Amino acid sequence: MKKTNGTEQHQGDPEADGGAFDWETLPDLAKDRWEEAVAYDLTVETQLANAQSNRSQAEVERQRVAGEILEATREVCHEIASDARKALDSAKHMEIDATRKHLEAEAANKSAESRLREADANSEMIVNHARQEAEAIMSRGRADAEKESEQIIQQTTLQARKMLAQVEMMKEAAQEEMETQRIYTQVSRLKAESLEALSEVKGWVDQPPESQEPSEEDNGDSSQSLAVTGDPLWEEVAGALSVEHVGPPTTDELPEIESEPLEASAHANGQAENDASKPRPSKKAGK
Repeated sequence: MKKTNGTEQHQGDPEADGGAFDWETLPDLAKDRWEEAVAYDLTVETQLANAQSNRSQAEVERQRVAGEILEATREVCHEIASDARKALDSAKHMEIDATRKHLEAEAANKSAESRLREADANSEMIVNHARQEAEAIMSRGRADAEKESEQIIQQTTLQARKMLAQVEMMKEAAQEEMETQRIYTQVSRLKAESLEALSEVKGWVDQPPESQEPSEEDNGDSSQSLAVTGDPLWEEVAGALSVEHVGPPTTDELPEIESEPLEASAHANGQAENDASKPRPSKKAGK
């Protein structure tokens, strides 16, 4: 039986023979030797059975370990997949949040641009309004200033005219005063000349009749003196003296008053008034 098993085993396994020879073609000696070499040994079979059992256990253990490894790997993969899904969900949420923020930023940018344009328009409008108000204020101020300047000019012109009128009036008053002083001077001179002429007439009347006849030279000098003076008052006095056949005073005896200034005329006027206050001799007393 053992031989049969060994023969069957070797006959049924052509690959075990190596494929180099055929069992049927072997000689008997070789077959015997082969059968002896491969004789069945119970120990070897037991070892083989143990080895096969160990192999089965190892295979089971291998399958168990492989299952555990596969399960652990599956769990790790599930965890990794779950983490990946969570990360993907978080990334999606972050992407959505980023998209939302991007849209919000674009909306804020558009709103800022719109507000900037509105601010520019408002600033331009405010500047134009302020410029118009400033121009209006300047126009009103200029008009008020021109009006005030015109009023000041009118007032100044009126005051200047008043002052000019006052100056003219003062000038006219001064001229009138000068004319009055001149008249007073002439009157004083005439008074003095009249007094002097009367005193001379008085002295001439007191002389004897022989010495009263004037010479031709005296007549010429007297007529020349009358012609030189040309004063109406003096001519009137001279006419009165000529009617009485009295010789007028010569030109050398007349005082030169017209060439004196106004202060001398005023002094002469005061002196004449003092002389006028003195008692004057009458014609009857002289005669």
